[in-house]
Amino acid sequence: MSKFNKIFFYPSSLVLILVNLIPLLGVLFFSWDIFTVIILYWMESAVIGFFNILKMQKINNYKFTPLVPFFIMHYVIFMFVHLFFILQLFQPNLELASGQVAAFVIVFEYFKALIISLSFIFLSHGMSFVFNFIKKQEFKYVSLKKQMFVPYRRIIIMHIIIMLAGAGIIYTNYSQEVSAVVFLVILKIIFDLGSHIFEHRKNILN
Repeated sequence: MSKFNKIFFYPSSLVLILVNLIPLLGVLFFSWDIFTVIILYWMESAVIGFFNILKMQKINNYKFTPLVPFFIMHYVIFMFVHLFFILQLFQPNLELASGQVAAFVIVFEYFKALIISLSFIFLSHGMSFVFNFIKKQEFKYVSLKKQMFVPYRRIIIMHIIIMLAGAGIIYTNYSQEVSAVVFLVILKIIFDLGSHIFEHRKNILN
C-alpha cells in the first residue's frame, strides 16, 4: 500500500477528515458564521485537553501524580485566555439585555447549538486515543512531562492560523464570508491531518 493510501485510509485519519467536514456543512447549509466555526474549534481544544488527561494517567499507570492537576489548572487558564482573545477579535451573535457580552452565556448557548458537531469531534479524538494511544501502545514511547505539553503545540499553532484567517475575513467586512470560512475549514483539515500524521507517524507509515 502506498504512503498516500496509508495516510488517508488509516482509520483515525479517515474519521478525522470526515469529522472536520461537519463545519463545512454548517457553513454551506446551516448559515454558520466565522464565530460559530471558531468557537467550535475552541471547544475542540477542551476535548483535546480531556483526552490528554487520560493519556497522562495511562502513561503513569493510573497512579496519582501532581502533574495531572497542574496540567488541568494550567489548561483551564489557557482556555479562558484563549476565549478572551476570541471574543475580542470576533463578534458573537449573542448579547445580554444590558448590552454586555458574557463569556459563560456565549459558551453555554453555542454548546447547545453545536452539541452534535462536538459529539462527533469527541468521537474522533476518542477513537484516536483508543486505537493509537492504547491499542498501538503509543503510551510506551512518550514521557509524562512530554505528554503534558503535547496539546499546546498543536492548539497554539492551529489557532494562530485560524484567528489570522478569521481576522482577514473581518478586514474584508465579511464581503466573502462564506468562501473565506470554507477556506478556513479546509485549512484546518490540512493542518489537523498533518499534525495527526506527525503524532502517529510510527503507526501510520509503518
